[in-house]
Amino acid sequence: MASRGSPTRAAEPAPTRSARTPFVGRREILSVLEDGLDETLDGHGKSFLVAGEPGIGKTRTVEELIHAATERGFAVHVSRCHEVQGAPALWPWVRLAREIMGVGRDANLLAELGVEGRALARLLPEMASPASVHEPAAEEGEATLFELFEAVANLLRRASRAMPRLVVLEDVHWAELASLQLARFLSREIREDRVALVTTVRDTEVGTRDRLAAPLADLAADTHLLQLQGLDEAAIASLVAHAAGFEVPDILAAAVHAQTGGNPLFATEVVRMLAQEGRLGTPNEPMPEAMRSRFHRRGSRSPRRRRLG
Repeated sequence: MASRGSPTRAAEPAPTRSARTPFVGRREILSVLEDGLDETLDGHGKSFLVAGEPGIGKTRTVEELIHAATERGFAVHVSRCHEVQGAPALWPWVRLAREIMGVGRDANLLAELGVEGRALARLLPEMASPASVHEPAAEEGEATLFELFEAVANLLRRASRAMPRLVVLEDVHWAELASLQLARFLSREIREDRVALVTTVRDTEVGTRDRLAAPLADLAADTHLLQLQGLDEAAIASLVAHAAGFEVPDILAAAVHAQTGGNPLFATEVVRMLAQEGRLGTPNEPMPEAMRSRFHRRGSRSPRRRRLG
């Protein structure tokens, strides 16, 4: 087993475990993810796609997984896709590769990797050796997309020999096609390595005619799909009590559960709004109009939902 060393700095700051929101209702799913970490330590890399609507607990679950991974001696690398337009192709993977490579620590590393290094230089031109500036440009088609994907896979493979790796890529519903293709490629390539890959997706953001619908379905087919559903009433009652700061009547907790569908973020927002209005002691009061409108909009999106698995 790997030594219990400290994890490397993530490509984006790794989420910290929230001291404000208790982790409830997801122990079974977290256990599946932790089992995947243990198998990864034994050289059987695992990949997971955590899916669900906004606020359902994807990031919160990943926070707990990152904590479990660091305790097991994993180096953790986190990146995410963004809704903003115009980002370069494979941008989330560029951030991850820079972190794994340790940009600035060895300026000649890409040159030493030969053809693989030239492929990686497409992602990380700043790491090319000074001598490579005078090399003739590669002919069209020499560094194919496959070569680039294979180079990233080998980079992770090589890095995992020193320390097991957990790679987290969040919000892949905003990814461009090449990033999704690379995630799928890696999910197949890491199966005999000490690398675990976790991606998250808002499945409500992807319609059946969306250009990413088929690539996301392909990714789900090659990973372990974990579909997060609404929390049960007992879990919501725990969240409501924590948000309120005291035990609330069962009827209020049940009403919040019914009107939010067990969505933990929305349930917490409802309680905070009720508290601001001084209505936590009146459980028979209707949901505040602002929240009712929000849930109506949330429900209107549900027909677009595509089943990934």
